[in-house]
Amino acid sequence: MPKYLVLIKINPPQTDAAIRALRDFPDKPWGGVTLHYTMNVFGPWDLCMWFNADTHEQAMDFVNNKIRTIPGVTEVYVLPTTPIKQYLSY
Repeated sequence: MPKYLVLIKINPPQTDAAIRALRDFPDKPWGGVTLHYTMNVFGPWDLCMWFNADTHEQAMDFVNNKIRTIPGVTEVYVLPTTPIKQYLSY
């Protein structure tokens, strides 16, 4: 199952509301998508999400229809990933 990391930029005045919306997603927010983490990050990005998707199309639909539409989200950068070693079990 492909894994994805999404880096997210948020408009500063809308940070609290946007972060709440992103953190409140259920574990399965979209068909074929399972969330693993929502994390604060420092630097040019504000937040990131790591998730699995059954297909690339489901991953892109989730990002475009659920993440990008949150008020305050100004930019997203999606990275398909290939794990080398699994440290955590899901």
